[in-house]
Amino acid sequence: MRYADDANIYVRSQRAGTRVMAGVERFLNQRLRLTLNREKSHVARPWVCDYLGYGMSWHQQPRLRVATMSLGRLHDRLRDLMRGARGHKMANVIERINPVLRG
Repeated sequence: MRYADDANIYVRSQRAGTRVMAGVERFLNQRLRLTLNREKSHVARPWVCDYLGYGMSWHQQPRLRVATMSLGRLHDRLRDLMRGARGHKMANVIERINPVLRG
């Protein structure tokens, strides 16, 4: 079974969001024969949702921000790398963490 699950649609109101979500789900099911992943799909404000590791701020001038879960995973990975770095040369430590920071 194939899924269509990596897409977000932003509209002005909750009611419009519900209506658009039903239409998109109907189109995906009938026309493309894809199943919408209900766990990943929801109607919400853009600053509430994180998408592919990023989110949006809620200010008047929206800005892109890194998702909280992504930052947490980065912190955990760096903590593991730095734990084994005690007593090593700084150049070796930098060599180890650079690929993780670059992505």
